[in-house]
Amino acid sequence: MIRLARRVVRFGIQVHGRTRWISSWGTRTQIEGKQILTGLVGLGAATVAVIHTVRTADEDTGATSCSDNDPGDNKNISFTVTSSLERCFVAFCSLEFAGQVYMTPLDFLQSLTSEKPRMKERKILSTREVKALLASTPPLKSASSNLFQSLGNRGLLSYSDYLFLLCILAKPQHGFKIAFKMFDTDGNEQVDKAEFIKLQQIFRKSREDRKSNFQSNEDVDTTLTVHLFGGKGQQYLTYSSFQCFVQAVQREVASLEFNHTARGLPYLNGGDFVRTILKHTSLSPKAESLAWKADHIEEIYLDEFCQFFVFLNHLDDFETAVHMYTRNSIPIGKDEFSRVVVVLTGQPLPSSIVSAIFAAFDPESHGCLRLHDFVSTMRQRLSRGHKDKGHPDNLAFFSCVKRELSKY
Repeated sequence: MIRLARRVVRFGIQVHGRTRWISSWGTRTQIEGKQILTGLVGLGAATVAVIHTVRTADEDTGATSCSDNDPGDNKNISFTVTSSLERCFVAFCSLEFAGQVYMTPLDFLQSLTSEKPRMKERKILSTREVKALLASTPPLKSASSNLFQSLGNRGLLSYSDYLFLLCILAKPQHGFKIAFKMFDTDGNEQVDKAEFIKLQQIFRKSREDRKSNFQSNEDVDTTLTVHLFGGKGQQYLTYSSFQCFVQAVQREVASLEFNHTARGLPYLNGGDFVRTILKHTSLSPKAESLAWKADHIEEIYLDEFCQFFVFLNHLDDFETAVHMYTRNSIPIGKDEFSRVVVVLTGQPLPSSIVSAIFAAFDPESHGCLRLHDFVSTMRQRLSRGHKDKGHPDNLAFFSCVKRELSKY
């Protein structure tokens, strides 16, 4: 396409020379020549604009051309992102292999805490390098609550892995148990790798709001599958082991967010807690004005912070439960709020967290929670701001055409 654009523009310049020569024949001929020139230059500019748009889209999505490290391993990567989830995944991917992009464990953690990736250029992996990365994956039985931080850049996660891990951070335990039992046909509470991939696809569809262009290569092992099923993929995954894995992932991410805000201190004050839970929400720009009312609230420690996110994974159940109060015109005060939390999680939230929540979602200090505001905002927090708002490629295209035409 680049060669075509250059030829069209060169041809337009040649016509421009012919137009000057034709102009000596008469005004009418000159006008016709100018019309030809205008059409050809416009065509050339539009062609340049299309190329510019394609290049821009490639830069924004991270689509690049790969050189082969192993014969047949890498092909030219070309895809179009259609949702905010895909855009975030592509932006933070730092690895390429076999025509697909991958995150490292560190990329995944940074996608949760940072607005921009730490690097733009991706490393193209060979088959040998992929095997070396996966060889460093610890087995499930020796897993800890800092799996991803300890692995750092020594691993790779696919788009399906990314969506599945996001589901882990936003779903209650009973949701996984139901899905797990769906594939436990013999009732032994364990699944194999093939069944897990089907389970993964179910949770992937629950996160996507439209058909995705990303088709993960199931023949390529990833850090997640090797961790859960071993290097040869022949181990079975029991529900109790999977439950421990889910809890470890949830705690690792919560700890990362806690430490990111605490900056070396062993606690957060109420204001810092409010700022943290309002990240990735529509109230994020107003976080400071809402948080100052909670700055005086006593310290919130890591275990208490993690406990709040366990409750947050029961948000749908919470909304159902509190409607029993609102239908009977009973306002949701701190006592009612705390009672519902105990019913859902089996543990009460610390009074410091409850006070901080009401400081943010009861701005008039009436003692009543603004239920709709709290639920809708926390739902945004769980999805980490990933809500598709439409793809702006058409606007970018017409803007680019207008800009390129203005040069001629």
